[in-house]
Amino acid sequence: MTTVTVHVVDGSGAPVPDAKVTLHSAPQIAYTDAQGDATFTGVTLGEHQVMVQSGTISLQQAVNLSSATGMTVTYNLKTGATKVTENNDATEVKVPIWVWILGVIVLGVLAFLTIRRQRASSARSF
Repeated sequence: MTTVTVHVVDGSGAPVPDAKVTLHSAPQIAYTDAQGDATFTGVTLGEHQVMVQSGTISLQQAVNLSSATGMTVTYNLKTGATKVTENNDATEVKVPIWVWILGVIVLGVLAFLTIRRQRASSARSF
């Protein structure tokens, strides 16, 4: 499941508040806020239809959610243009360098002990 944000703007690029946004599949309805955004959470991956209505204008766009990071769909009410952008804001886990160094040291010690043990057991077999 993921998040879909629909951003609605007018011909000048200004946000459009109170536009009705419907996400079809399992229908969900939301209205844009002062920034022109309507957000849907818990959306399943796959094909969906997004419909935007503001006044007498109605636009519809098919979107395919293929990533759990979600997406933003921007609608321009004047031109009818849509732009679909996958969100790449997934939290990146950064491992401190000392953890990598410690891991290499542990692997080195384990390798040393394993080789020493093999040599000791092969020496006893003679």
